[in-house]
Amino acid sequence: GYKVEGYTCNVGNKTERQELIKKIADKHGRIDVLVCNQASSTYFGTQMDIPEAAYDKMFDLNVKSIFFLIKECKELLINAGKEANVLVVSSIAGRNPSPYLGVYDMTKAALDNMVHWLSKEFMDLSIRVNGIAPGLIKTEFSGVLWKGNESVPEKAKGTSEQIASVAATMSSRDGSFINGEIYYVHG
Repeated sequence: GYKVEGYTCNVGNKTERQELIKKIADKHGRIDVLVCNQASSTYFGTQMDIPEAAYDKMFDLNVKSIFFLIKECKELLINAGKEANVLVVSSIAGRNPSPYLGVYDMTKAALDNMVHWLSKEFMDLSIRVNGIAPGLIKTEFSGVLWKGNESVPEKAKGTSEQIASVAATMSSRDGSFINGEIYYVHG
């Protein structure tokens, strides 16, 4: 019974991001739930060898674009009333960094921090802000970490559906008393 529409957008591109928000504003006039799930990992290896361009790309997409997406959607979230909430997808890596993905992990720690202070800033606007921090999930994005890697136990590899069920609870009325929390979801 749900009608679903998809829009293509590079949220790291200000013009594309603002065009997307305008489409949503013109068609719906509000955003009930904003899920920020974009990420880039541009370097794997000894972090002191990371090129500056790779560092900048991760911070631009993983932190800056999420901040500005939320900022630019603020009025549409206010229009949704007391049901409005933001869910930022972080990573367990924000709390447990790897020496080979340290800068990526640092961007995820920054997102966790953003969730905590935005939840306080938006509280008087009746907009809840929470985060979900998955462990290792079997996706193409994380394939380099788990495909063909026998050292990772099968029960330590999650599925998108396992994350989606927690995200749905957090973003629904069932999660209406959750604010400023980061849920770590891992095996």
